[in-house]
Amino acid sequence: MSQIAYNGLWANAMESLGKLLLAEEPVQQEVKPSDHFLTVAEFYIKYVQAFRGLEEAYDQIVHPQKRLLLREILDGVMGRVLELKNEMVELESSEYHYLDHVTDALKYSPAELEVPIPNYFTVERSAEIAQRRAMLADILARMEAEAEAVREAEREAERKNREEEGEDNSDDDDDTPRRPRAAATESVEDAADEDKPTAEAGGGEKQQGGEEKQMTKKEKEREKQEKLRRKEQEKLQRQAEKERQEREDKERLRRAALDRGEAAMHRAAVTIQSLWRGWAGRRATARLRWEELVFLGMMESTEHTPPEDNVALQATKARRRDKQRVHERQYEVAIVTITDELWRVDAVFMADAMKEEIRQWINDLFAEKGQYPEYPEEEEGGSQLIVEEKRRAEELAAGLENEDANNKEPKDKKEGKKDKKDKKGKEGEEEKPQVVHLKPSNFLADIDTGNRMFQEVWNKRDESKNFVQGHEDGLIRDMQRKLVEPELRLKVDVEMRLELEELERIEEERKAADAKGKKGKAGKAGKGKKGGKKGKKDKKGGKGGKGGKKKKEEVDITADRPLEELYEELVREGLLIKAEPVKMRDYLGDYSYLGNEMRKDNLEVRPSLSDVRQVLTLFAILPLGSQTVHEKAPLTKAIFLTGPAGVGKKMLVHAVCQEVGANLFDLSPQNILGHYPGPDGLNMMLHMVFKVAKLMQPSVVWIGDADKMFNKKVPKEDKDLDVKRLKKDLPKVVKAMKAGERVLILGTSRDPTNTDIKAVAKVYSKILVVPGPDYSSRYQLWKQLIKKQGGQVTSSLDISALSKISDGYTPGLMLQVIGSVLTEERCAQLDKRPLTAEEFVEPLSKTEAVTAAEKLLVAWDGKTPLGKKRTKAAKEKEEAAAEKAKGKKK
Repeated sequence: MSQIAYNGLWANAMESLGKLLLAEEPVQQEVKPSDHFLTVAEFYIKYVQAFRGLEEAYDQIVHPQKRLLLREILDGVMGRVLELKNEMVELESSEYHYLDHVTDALKYSPAELEVPIPNYFTVERSAEIAQRRAMLADILARMEAEAEAVREAEREAERKNREEEGEDNSDDDDDTPRRPRAAATESVEDAADEDKPTAEAGGGEKQQGGEEKQMTKKEKEREKQEKLRRKEQEKLQRQAEKERQEREDKERLRRAALDRGEAAMHRAAVTIQSLWRGWAGRRATARLRWEELVFLGMMESTEHTPPEDNVALQATKARRRDKQRVHERQYEVAIVTITDELWRVDAVFMADAMKEEIRQWINDLFAEKGQYPEYPEEEEGGSQLIVEEKRRAEELAAGLENEDANNKEPKDKKEGKKDKKDKKGKEGEEEKPQVVHLKPSNFLADIDTGNRMFQEVWNKRDESKNFVQGHEDGLIRDMQRKLVEPELRLKVDVEMRLELEELERIEEERKAADAKGKKGKAGKAGKGKKGGKKGKKDKKGGKGGKGGKKKKEEVDITADRPLEELYEELVREGLLIKAEPVKMRDYLGDYSYLGNEMRKDNLEVRPSLSDVRQVLTLFAILPLGSQTVHEKAPLTKAIFLTGPAGVGKKMLVHAVCQEVGANLFDLSPQNILGHYPGPDGLNMMLHMVFKVAKLMQPSVVWIGDADKMFNKKVPKEDKDLDVKRLKKDLPKVVKAMKAGERVLILGTSRDPTNTDIKAVAKVYSKILVVPGPDYSSRYQLWKQLIKKQGGQVTSSLDISALSKISDGYTPGLMLQVIGSVLTEERCAQLDKRPLTAEEFVEPLSKTEAVTAAEKLLVAWDGKTPLGKKRTKAAKEKEEAAAEKAKGKKK
């Protein structure tokens, strides 16, 4: 796509946003209770569509000034999506929603509901992320080298100990009498002299036999080499004969073609054309059939996507990002240059214009009241207050003119309007339908401001001369002029206050010259009043300074230690770990297609893995990635992930870190065991972890087996782990976390059924149950996991049957089964013997499903705060339906 295409994408998204802003104005006032959730869900889906378009445009547009505005709008839309999601959670008392009926009505596909993760979260911080990873890798490498040196020293000490023990044993065990060394040497030499003649005689005979054998070997080797030489010569002769024959055949064919002439060439061309057209027609037919199968969902589109196309696309996008950085550097240089020019040249004319405007104001008031006005103080806004008062007066005058024009309407029209209003009022008094209000938004004003700026500046701007999409000096000048003006106005105010004082002095002297009595005293009284006013202001200021108690500031117990030292200590203690290279897109799972229909039929609905991925993207990744969103959107401090073993909870934690380039701290009970013992040690550990996390945000604090600290009774096997070590201090830490501090606590648990739910809900504001995959997710998982393990998905492999029989199995268990089937030997036979579903049946039957654990988790989820609200709402709905049915019978 070109820059024109991405500009068009931005324009389309802004058009959608404009319509949404217009639609939200009446809805912010009132909406029917029955339509409340549907209205919010519809807005949510439409904002997600706008979000997708804006994110793609921001990722690839290279114009630096467009990107600044686009970033503000993008952050605003992200925040609005989060606000709507939180409102949906409150309305349905559930973190998961099934919007298939809304998407059907709006004609959106499930793929278009996927909340994107902006690339700028990591792209714009790539240098910082690379530096952190290098620092972590360097510390880990040094730790490994130190550990290897210790292991080598231990091995060396062990080897020396063994040698020493061996020498001691040889000295103790040898009880035989020993002869002196000299005597032993003499006996050996005598024995050697006695044996010498015999050895020489035998050696001569052996030497003669050896020479004969050596001659025989040489002759055999010579014959062998001769045979090889003859074979090589014969081979070369045959090859030369073959080449000569080929040359003769080519020459004969050339002469035959020349003999046949143009007619033969024409026949050959027709034959080639017919063959090619047949082949092209068959290929086109196969392509059409493949597209039809893809459309029906019976074949994957990626099977025919050339990999080189994807590589080229990614390379093009990377080049555009490099160009973005170049244009941003040029833009920053231009800002400095143009600002200097404004101060050198334009500031003089701007100051003259401001002075002239202030002088006009002074003269007008003097002519009207006969005395000079009081100049506004700097705290009140200075001369800016004068400009604003003048603007308000002009707007008021314009409004009065419009009212006069409206009052001139014919009486008949007015009476007609009045009658209509009276009728509407009477109808309203009769019906008065019950209405509810949507929650106020912190982002609508930002989106509206961005939309108006887009319409004014960029919507119909002629960019025919800006082919490279670089910065525009005129826009920089206008922007910097607004920044220079307040600073310049302060200097002008100082000069104009002196000028006004001089005018007052001259006026007082003139009055004193005309009449020295009463008028002079009146002037002094006027001055006294002014001084009294100033005194009041000072008094108010002093009073404001005294009010309110100061909060107790948190003591920094590591203020004397640099951040790098704290970081290295946490790495060495194993509390700051490296995140695994996984992304959210690697967490496979399909959309829940029939969730709403199942709810209508009062069937149990469990969220799909896609729903889990989306909820975590909204509540964890978007706030961590955007400072604006974290500051203004509803704050999520801690998330509790629970699900059976193998559903991918740990993978989700690492994926969140990778998507935003966050640090990962591990405060799992088994990981902090033995580190920083005692109450003081625990205080130091938590202080260091959260200090580093806040200073190097975004950061994720992971607590594995988070349920164990809230267990009512600690199991015997966990008593040595001190699992309740964080129970008292963690709620205090969570309470101290503020908006703008991009730190998230993620707790994971396999079995929370024995926990104190109130204590869990006190720490974790979001409790997400991660279920096993449903049918559509299992279908997708079998396909992708088999391919990742080196297998091939062919028509002989019944994925649908595998998906049906693997109900109750988590992705981790499915991966184990696939690994047991796809061994190296089996992968080598895939071309001759494709995979079949039967091969997976036996390993599946030997693996225990997690159906029972899932049922326990569903029951536990019903006891959580949101679960209780859902149960209460369902009971109220049933009671209302029963009362309605009784009323119909009567």
